Formats: sequence, C-alpha cells, structure tokens
Amino acid sequence: MDRQVVHAPISLLLSSSLPASARLLWMVARLRPATAQIGTAWLSASTGLARTTVLAGLAQLAAQGWYPPPPSAGATVPIPEAVLTNRRLSTQARVLYGLLLLTPGFCHPGGRFSYAELADLAHASRNTVAKALAELVRAEWVTVDRAHRLAPIHFELTFPGRERGEVALAAAQRRLSKKGNPFGEALMREYLSLLVDSDAFEDNASPGFLLNPRTLELLHFDRYYPRTWPSSPTAHSITGLLIASHQVRSPPSGSGTTSRWGSVWSGELPC
Repeated sequence: MDRQVVHAPISLLLSSSLPASARLLWMVARLRPATAQIGTAWLSASTGLARTTVLAGLAQLAAQGWYPPPPSAGATVPIPEAVLTNRRLSTQARVLYGLLLLTPGFCHPGGRFSYAELADLAHASRNTVAKALAELVRAEWVTVDRAHRLAPIHFELTFPGRERGEVALAAAQRRLSKKGNPFGEALMREYLSLLVDSDAFEDNASPGFLLNPRTLELLHFDRYYPRTWPSSPTAHSITGLLIASHQVRSPPSGSGTTSRWGSVWSGELPC
C-alpha cells in the first residue's frame, strides 16, 4: 500500500449507514500495516476524534463488516494521507475530499458538480457540504470556479503551497541560468535562501572589517548575514557555515576552509 495515500473503497465513502467519523476512522486505520495492532489512542491522536467517538465508530464498522478491514473492498479512490490526518479539517471535509473524486464526469485532477449532487453523495445537507468544501478551499486542497450562482461549480484538486513552490522553483532556475553568474556561487545562494530563515542579508557585501591581512585590500562576502539574528544555537551555527567569500585566498590560520566554491568563513565575526 502506498504510504502517501489511502485507497478508500467507493462503497465505504458512499455508505449512508456509516457516519463520516466511522468512514474516516477506517481510512486512517489503513495507514498502519495490516498486521499492526491499532489502538484507540493512536486513532484518536491521528484523527483528532474523541476516544468515545473512536470506540463508537469502530463498533459501527465492525457491525457492518468493515472492521477489521476486509482483504478486498472493490473499487477505490486515492486520498492523500495529509488530508486524512489534518486535524484542522473537520471530519466531513476530509471525507468530502474523497467524494469529490466520485462526482459525475470527474477526470483527474478536476471536474464539476452542483451542491445538490454533492449533498446527495455525502448524505448531508447542502449547507454542510458547502461548509466542508470551503474548508478544503481555505486549506488549498481544492480550487473552485463558478460562472454565476446557478452554474455548475468547476473544481480542481491541488496540493497546499504547490503553486507557490512552482513559482519559486522557476525563479530559482532563472537566477541559476543567468549569464555571467558563476554557477557555484549562485547555487550556494539558493541553498542559503532555503536554509536560513532570514531576509536580513547582503550579497557581495564589503564590510569595513574584512581586509586582506597582507595587502589591506577590502574584500567581500558572497553573502553576508549581519549579527542581528535572535540569539540561538541554530543561528550561530548557520552563521559560521554560510558567511563566504571566494576572494579570500588566505583566510586566517585555523579559521576557514577552502573548497571548490571558495573560502567559507567558519570563525566568529567581529561584533
């Protein structure tokens, strides 16, 4: 079984005799190996449901032959583990994600529906499914578009932050491919932007204290993070790693190392 998705049986999702909490419990239980013991404490922690709700849900699943999970339950649809275990989403919203895949005419990654159709699939009121859908939209699991109030709703399944990530990746690729920009230096800066949670830096900085001890020539850092960060072990260790200057050919003895990317300053900077 793919650890990143749960293959939820269509018959389970469409069951009118099981509450949404019981259906969610079955799907979350499938995240554990078939041979593993599944305790109520783990299910409660993974779903955010109260222990009493977990016990009631397991009893309902057992009464209808769903628990323990049967070896085969027919056709399934994939639901991301990150949706099922997202405790910020209501139980109804997490189940609704799977029901969106069962809307008429769904073709990955999207489709269309009316609230009447979705309410019928969910065995819930239109107001309930509208609220659950709004949760998925706010959490960036679904995008929706509607021409006017009476038109069908078009939707597309997404992944939180994916669009922003794709934009950021394209921008990084443009910076790396820029002519006249040394690739190693540019790649180092991209790594720093990912590793250091700070915009307080200066590229190609020439602080007054950075002098060649032999010639007194003013040198520069490829990227310089001033000592203005919050005092923390992480901040200090990253400072030592990331302050770099490829122009420093002879760093003070014992205070730096030379690599194919240039010299990396690993000592303490003057205050």
